[in-house]
Amino acid sequence: MLIYFKRIRKNLLDSGKVSRYLAYAVGEILLVVIGILIALQVNDWNEAEKREKMEIEFLRGLLVDLKQDSLNFSVKVKQYEVLVDRHRSYLIRAYDTQRSYEEYLEVVGLISWDSENFIAQNVTYSELLNSGNLNIFKNKDLKNQIISHYREYEKASKHITEFNEFSASFLARLPFGHSTFYSGIKPPEEVLRDPDQ
Repeated sequence: MLIYFKRIRKNLLDSGKVSRYLAYAVGEILLVVIGILIALQVNDWNEAEKREKMEIEFLRGLLVDLKQDSLNFSVKVKQYEVLVDRHRSYLIRAYDTQRSYEEYLEVVGLISWDSENFIAQNVTYSELLNSGNLNIFKNKDLKNQIISHYREYEKASKHITEFNEFSASFLARLPFGHSTFYSGIKPPEEVLRDPDQ
């Protein structure tokens, strides 16, 4: 193709027809410009297609993470409903005098001093943040909702961590082994008289 264009240019120059040569040169320049514009447009289409595929992959990842969170939270809600019932039972029974040391331990055993930290599936969201791809979403409302959702997760995690630290600090100050450790519970008289208990 280039050899063909070279021959045309050489023939026009050799024939001395400058105006025809200039018209030919302008035409050649226009062809090059049109070719560049077509290549840029094709490149833009390819980039847009890549971004769309990436957006879909991130949305799928977020959906998987949210489904996993939903399952995990459902399990935790059921576990904590059981704990709430146990603590309610403790509050009712704590003010009764226990008939035996075993009954005393049973009432005390109703309390759970453990609390888990808040753990959410945020692998995809972290990847979006760390890779700088958060702006890949065309729907700005959706992007803002995603950001807001994970900010709520961060706030909940911070509050639960603070509560756990407070609880650990509070429990560390309690006089373990003392009969009044469990506020309000009245252990049997023999337990109060026996220092080993």
